[in-house]
Amino acid sequence: MHADLFGGLMSVINTFANKITEDGISNIEFSSKHFCIYKKNNVLFVGNSTKDISENQLSKELKVVSDIFFNTYPEGILYNFDGNVKRFHEFGVKIKDSLMDIL
Repeated sequence: MHADLFGGLMSVINTFANKITEDGISNIEFSSKHFCIYKKNNVLFVGNSTKDISENQLSKELKVVSDIFFNTYPEGILYNFDGNVKRFHEFGVKIKDSLMDIL
């Protein structure tokens, strides 16, 4: 699945969940994978793993990834964000130790 489409889907799901509950959504589970959503500074960080990785482990790793993101990119880069994620293409290299499998 293309990163832009997946990001849009997660954003829509989070917006819907925020309408239902104040906290939004933190996890989505499918038959063989689960997704964890961590929100920091209005940015969604989504991780996925097989079910043998606990949600707690995945959530902790997403917090590390979000810290790396905000240490790498100034907060202002997200103002007037046009949805083009190409400016973040090198971020995968910075978090390669956190990446096990890409959707």
